Amino acid sequence: MDELVQEVDEDAVVAQRVSNYTENHPTPDAEENQRSDDLDVRVKSFFSGSCGCVNNCKTLITQEEIFDNVFSLREMTRDEKDVRIMSSFVLVSNDLTFKGGKRKRNNVTYYVKGKTVCKKTFMIYYDVGKHALQAIIKHVSRHGVTTRTHGNTGRKPIHSVTFEDVTNVVNFVRNYAGVYGLPQPAAPRGIDNLPTVFLPASNTKTDIHKEYVASCCGGRALRLTSFKDIWATCCPHIRIAKPREDVCISCERHRQAIMGAVDDEEKLEALEAMERHVQLAKTVCP
Repeated sequence: MDELVQEVDEDAVVAQRVSNYTENHPTPDAEENQRSDDLDVRVKSFFSGSCGCVNNCKTLITQEEIFDNVFSLREMTRDEKDVRIMSSFVLVSNDLTFKGGKRKRNNVTYYVKGKTVCKKTFMIYYDVGKHALQAIIKHVSRHGVTTRTHGNTGRKPIHSVTFEDVTNVVNFVRNYAGVYGLPQPAAPRGIDNLPTVFLPASNTKTDIHKEYVASCCGGRALRLTSFKDIWATCCPHIRIAKPREDVCISCERHRQAIMGAVDDEEKLEALEAMERHVQLAKTVCP
């Protein structure tokens, strides 16, 4: 069993964790494209209550009509859907109120099948969310019925976590553990059979994160939350020792010598060496 444990390739295990982490943490753009399909739930919820307006707009359409229209929209490109939505509402052209003040909100009239409806009914029929609809209305008020250009076109979102970001964090944590860590003997029940590496209990992940940021030399550095998440997911075998687990390298060497003794004489010598070390430590740190 011990031979099998020693054959575990730490680089391969960590690399696989990094790959899995990147796949399970898509960029904001990818998350937007992978929205869950909860149409059936939303439609049933819409018809189970009131749409919230005095005209009770939900009586103007059926569930089947909503499903047909939504499925039709989902077969369109983003630009085609935008134009379809833009052509289904009307903005008030006057920017001033009746009292001469500047209009703070866009006055919008929504249409479904040529009939005026409320905003909630319009959103469910055209499969569009609140923020997306606001963005479309804002675009029409400034540029008219034209195709939109996404703000992130040509560049990565500033909050996205890339494969390079994850790799940089993992490499830093592993290098840090190589300098300050105390590796433990691999155990069959360890995480992926990788030996635990204890970092000094006097350290905190916040302190280590500050060193990580400094190591980036002004370049891109992830925030503490992402740093901790990547560490816990990709390098769970590297952890900060609890006070009772915090031992020096000499203690660990003596412990391994005791465990590896082949006869009583060798074990006795190892125990005496351990005892001398402990007594010396007590005089230095009473």
